[in-house]
Amino acid sequence: VDLIAPKVMARGVYGFPFPDPTKIETAVSYLRHRFHVALQRWPFLAGQVVQDEGDTHHKLVFSHDPDDFSINSFPDEVFDFQVLGTSDFAWTYDELSMNRVLPSALTRGVFSLEPDNPAVGRPNYPAALRVSFIDGGLLLCFSLDHRVVNGVSVVQFVTFFSSAETAGFDAAYFNDLLERRQAINTIQGGTAVADLAHFPNLDVPTTTPLAPRNANLPSVARILAFSAATIDSLHAKSLQHVKRCHDAAAFLSRPDVLGGLVWQHVLRARRPRLQPDETARFASACDLRTRSADPSITGPPAYFGNMFVRSTASGTVRDLAPAAEARRPVTLQRVAETAWLVRRGVATLGDPQDVAAAVRLCGVAGSSNAFTYDLDKGRTGLSNSITTRMGADLVFAYVPGVRPGPPGWVRKTYSPTEGSMNILPRRGGAAGAADCEVSVALRVDDMDRICAAQELGQY
Repeated sequence: VDLIAPKVMARGVYGFPFPDPTKIETAVSYLRHRFHVALQRWPFLAGQVVQDEGDTHHKLVFSHDPDDFSINSFPDEVFDFQVLGTSDFAWTYDELSMNRVLPSALTRGVFSLEPDNPAVGRPNYPAALRVSFIDGGLLLCFSLDHRVVNGVSVVQFVTFFSSAETAGFDAAYFNDLLERRQAINTIQGGTAVADLAHFPNLDVPTTTPLAPRNANLPSVARILAFSAATIDSLHAKSLQHVKRCHDAAAFLSRPDVLGGLVWQHVLRARRPRLQPDETARFASACDLRTRSADPSITGPPAYFGNMFVRSTASGTVRDLAPAAEARRPVTLQRVAETAWLVRRGVATLGDPQDVAAAVRLCGVAGSSNAFTYDLDKGRTGLSNSITTRMGADLVFAYVPGVRPGPPGWVRKTYSPTEGSMNILPRRGGAAGAADCEVSVALRVDDMDRICAAQELGQY
């Protein structure tokens, strides 16, 4: 499995109105069947991630016959369902939806079958589904091991699950996946020293302590909402600025601008406790399938697995958030410059040599720790992921008791990991032209500062 990916379960909750409780039994039966069909499509997701004694690598082991296995043979850690009364869960579906699905309501201990992240020495299943019925609603929580699949593959999995496709195990497709994995293993044949040396910013001594956490100031997560008109205006003005000041052919995406905007305000919130010469970093999870013309490196666009790497933008606190500007509103020019920095970080992944080096790094033990120390999300770093395609683009063709169409909303389970940012799935509208929600997790005092009226609260 991928050694650079964080040892976490990616947990997505898909919410639907479910007005008729008499259809619970048939809905559970159908959802169990669909999960089984999806596991037949990608049998290794029905295996276990294990670590042999003395081995630094984790392995995904599948010991079943992919032509003949039943989901009924798997334990409760893979699939189950629950019916939650108001004494078990305080919100009705309508109340939850009207309150924009408060992040803290979706605790992973209640809704996820894999509430704990993978730990060394403890085998875990890479895919699990918990079906929860609340008053007036159905919540599907998919938990997928990030070391096995990235966000693009999560979309593939849920898209197939939500369709009416019945294609089960495909030996040719499965063998192609194995060959692709072998090709990646070949690329990953470099040594740890050589691979880490290709990324000088990761030369971090393992004895370097991370910033200590303040127990009196816990981290919290909030969802920030931006209208399509606000994003379009910021995007157009930021692009105009970078074209005029940097490159007439410059490109900025909407996520670049959102990333620059949030990063700028997070830095301002943290500024009082940072030193001017400290390096602040903004990491973005980027899909490698579109980053190289060489399919031997990244595989085809439909490759199912873990094929992502982090891009990194960086600068000193002094340059990014000058103390002299602390009491003045953030200017459009400052947002545009920060967005341009984010874009330049992403653009570096277009170099085939860098792509190959990043793939090799995924097979190097210790590289994940290097990224953790380098980014230091609890002090100077912010890590961003984009999951916009996991929402309104999905169509659930059929679930008993549910109207066909996209989910009412999609959220992650509550996990206020300080320094994390996620551009959430669209709840409607056209791709690239819709309102946007961004989940941000910060120390509680920093969160209060960025939500102030003169900061992000103005949007």
